[in-house]
Amino acid sequence: MPFPYTFPITFGADLEHFIDTPIMQSLRVLVWDDYNKATLLDDFTDDFTGLSFSTSLHGGFSRLSMKVPMGLDRIWLYLERENSPGRHFAHIEILEEQSIVWEGRIMVVGLDPSGVNLSLAIEASGYWGSCRDQLYDPADAGHTNWTSGSNHFANEIIAEMLTSKCPDINADQSNMDSPSLELAGIDLTARDYPQNIIVSKIPMTSDGTDQWFFAIWENRKPYLKQRVATTLHWTTYTSELGSGSSLQQDAYQLRNNILPVKDGTEGTAAADAERRSTVPVRDLQLTIQKGVPTAAENEERDRALAEKKTPQQSQRFIVNGRIWSTEDEGAFMGKPLWRVRAGEVIRIADLVPATVATPTFDALRTFYINETSYDAVSNRLTIVPDRPPTDMTRLVTRSIQTELDR
Repeated sequence: MPFPYTFPITFGADLEHFIDTPIMQSLRVLVWDDYNKATLLDDFTDDFTGLSFSTSLHGGFSRLSMKVPMGLDRIWLYLERENSPGRHFAHIEILEEQSIVWEGRIMVVGLDPSGVNLSLAIEASGYWGSCRDQLYDPADAGHTNWTSGSNHFANEIIAEMLTSKCPDINADQSNMDSPSLELAGIDLTARDYPQNIIVSKIPMTSDGTDQWFFAIWENRKPYLKQRVATTLHWTTYTSELGSGSSLQQDAYQLRNNILPVKDGTEGTAAADAERRSTVPVRDLQLTIQKGVPTAAENEERDRALAEKKTPQQSQRFIVNGRIWSTEDEGAFMGKPLWRVRAGEVIRIADLVPATVATPTFDALRTFYINETSYDAVSNRLTIVPDRPPTDMTRLVTRSIQTELDR
């Protein structure tokens, strides 16, 4: 089925500065033989009855699921059987005109054989999942010994893994910034998937106060960027939120004394110097990858303390109304919900009374987006704002995508 997204934008007197922009867009769904797109296998634009897709950090494009009514003869083209390879790992993409909204690889295909009206069910994973195809060990021929030398930074380690073990990822690494935190000495010789190494073994900070994220976005290009809230990408209001939205603060996860432990050896603990007398001392043991330099170990510890020393806030916002692009200064343009993605900043302007003009990551009304999930049939966007992970035995984001995480 085609998906027209149409609404007239009208505002009250207090919103007269908004730009009245009607939106009429359609999503296209294409399946190609692979990411080189030599052969178009299917165009589902006019056929799908169910479609949802998501983004997350780390990761980028995350998951897609859809259903397409079709005859059994076409369904068989997607299933592997004798003398037929099926279409697993075929490239699937969602387009808005010529712009990529989501892309990935088909991983699961199936059908309900008991149904009167047959449909092909597809699940796909973004190319971040391809970082679990092959195993990496710096001791292999042509790789770098990160335990010796100097000027070994996170972006260099990730770049080598992508080049040698992630052939589905674009070779253009120009969007990978350097945290400039010295990691010489880090021991990565336990053979592992690049995805696991990125998420759980490499410090994702530059100075102990910031967080870095890795993602694969359009055209399979890798990005390594610092979490920042200097640009406000999106604005919406509580009146545009749907049932199921929530905001709560949880002191169960509060930890204000962090002890780093590296290869079984305890480092130097750091405590919250501003802890109120009514808040008890709550310890956390933080596992650091073997070989990480002491300076980087302490930065990792300090970042954990900064994230954990206050009650942990969890949120889930469901937008089934309107959202406005505010990325360009002075602009307030209505946009389709599907354009919102992880790594951007959203403000729910009237969530709390405030007069803050500049974007600030305050976790109260302005949020860095950690996950999105868009349902194209109901036109419903679920946003999970960034917040500290609940499990800090390793300093990772909560959204690691594994092949078993389904």
